[in-house]
Amino acid sequence: MIIQENLTIQEKLKILTDAAKYDVACTSSGVQRRGKKGHLGNSSEAGICHSFAADGRCISLLKILFTNQCIYDCKYCVNRCTNDTVRTAFTPDEVCQLTMEFYRRNYIEGLFLSSGILSTADHTMELIYETLYKLRNIYCFNGYIHVKSIPGASRELVEKTGFLADRMSINLELPTAAGLRELAPGKTREKILAPMRQVQQGIALSGRLLGYDRGYRKMFPSDRAGFAGGASLIQPELTGKDLLMPFGKADSLALALKDVPGITVILTGGIVTSVSSSIEGLLGEDLLTKIHTDIAFVSARGFSVENGLTDFSIYEADLKRRCVKSSAKTIALIDHTKFNTTSISSYASLDDLNMVITDFGLSEHTKSIYENAGVNLVLAKEV
Repeated sequence: MIIQENLTIQEKLKILTDAAKYDVACTSSGVQRRGKKGHLGNSSEAGICHSFAADGRCISLLKILFTNQCIYDCKYCVNRCTNDTVRTAFTPDEVCQLTMEFYRRNYIEGLFLSSGILSTADHTMELIYETLYKLRNIYCFNGYIHVKSIPGASRELVEKTGFLADRMSINLELPTAAGLRELAPGKTREKILAPMRQVQQGIALSGRLLGYDRGYRKMFPSDRAGFAGGASLIQPELTGKDLLMPFGKADSLALALKDVPGITVILTGGIVTSVSSSIEGLLGEDLLTKIHTDIAFVSARGFSVENGLTDFSIYEADLKRRCVKSSAKTIALIDHTKFNTTSISSYASLDDLNMVITDFGLSEHTKSIYENAGVNLVLAKEV
């Protein structure tokens, strides 16, 4: 194995596109044919491959390996560790730059990224995750991404990476456990099947979260509820939902609902605050753009006719604003002491609210003010 460390990005591209041509799931031409005078078109055996979008279009993808270095000695693989070939690796920024430049030139509509195993499966998956994270959030690439899961990588890394990709797959390698032992020493059937099951389950779950049938993108009946802050007021037996997504409270609600049959609990990423035990920050922002709920249950630090729902944390208010935007209905859970008060940041107006549930401490005078303003007000004692 010959490791080259001082290669240009063009030299790396030549090596790692050629090494990627054997990776299945996308189809390249497999032949090299230059254009000729009087003829139209040419063919390249590596670099650009083709896939099909959900609407049937054939799209071009930049098909590369992150690295052709590998710790495994699979007899059928050209990148096996015992093969005497030049080795190199991209950096996450190099992959991002290549993808952006190819896209700007209209060469491609997306990226296909696979890899050999560099050091460990988790280390390789971390590098791939970093690449996709930068591509989506720093380089602002909104095109198609197909990524390969690395056998043996942790579930957490596979899941994080999957949220950034449009398609995720894993190579089956060999059909039998005996063949795997003989031809791919070091790999096990479980290392391959475990992430394959995870990807399969993730596809099914994503379809439910987005509210679409996988094949035809038809809406199917499913109650999905989002909870922010005051969601801890809801008792599990009152929900009866197929899917439940707590967006605020990080402690009691999630733990109370995680074992309830028929309910899937998902927590957005972020910083857990010491005061309110809420999750806030920009980490959960991307997830909220991908998920649509039937009902959002939200709380607030203040509630007034003029300013609607307000909160003291601008970060938490921003997440709640996105939660309200992605939900068909919004129900506010506000105790009577929050009425006629205003905090720092507004995140929902009266027009955004389908119902406000409060306790019986609310005075008749205040109740009439909000009902006259068009608020559908429900006292807790009536529920």
